[in-house]
Amino acid sequence: MDKSEKQEFIAKFIDTIEIKKDSKSNLILEKINFRNGFIRQLVKFYDAGIFDVAVPVMVGNKEECIKGGRMNEEQLDKYLSKMNEHFETSFYEMYETIDEETNEVILEYQPKENEKIIRFVAISPKEKFPIAVDNIKDTYGIISYKTNKLLEN
Repeated sequence: MDKSEKQEFIAKFIDTIEIKKDSKSNLILEKINFRNGFIRQLVKFYDAGIFDVAVPVMVGNKEECIKGGRMNEEQLDKYLSKMNEHFETSFYEMYETIDEETNEVILEYQPKENEKIIRFVAISPKEKFPIAVDNIKDTYGIISYKTNKLLEN
């Protein structure tokens, strides 16, 4: 693509960008405002379980990014069945606690010594009735696999 084609392509997704220079004349991206239509599509894909996001998690004292997405219980069962063809996987539901100082919701899970976290999952209720939609909450879980058990097919 030439420069104008690249600019036109980027303009389909981005509304405005704030860029600043530091003392060494390096450009610093301060803020990006994506177009509403683009954000709505991403949210629609995420809610449908089509789009995953990178979720930062603390494992021990180290921050890692894992894949995260939204699924219903049927999709979760299919995913686990497929993964279990190659790995010995486990699913652990996470429970919320509230940090008393910051009032933030904390989800905790400590992987076992021979397990590695591979995915964070928000499990959406299958049925959403219009009257009670505010009362229905997602549950959250972690999918892990045993690092010492690669299954042979």
